[in-house]
Amino acid sequence: MFGEEKCGCYVVHVELDELEIVYCPKHKAIDDLYEALKALYNGTPDMFNAKLKAKQALAKAEVK
Repeated sequence: MFGEEKCGCYVVHVELDELEIVYCPKHKAIDDLYEALKALYNGTPDMFNAKLKAKQALAKAEVK
């Protein structure tokens, strides 16, 4: 392991010439967070479902 970022992400050696980023929960949830924010911003007709997806994305990002 090379070091850990403040958020919790870190880089590890997988093979001699290959590195892998291990993402923290917040960065793992970035796609879900983006989609939820986009739906809320665009004013989707199904606001209940958009808010539910946002709540689920935030819960996923806040896992410790």
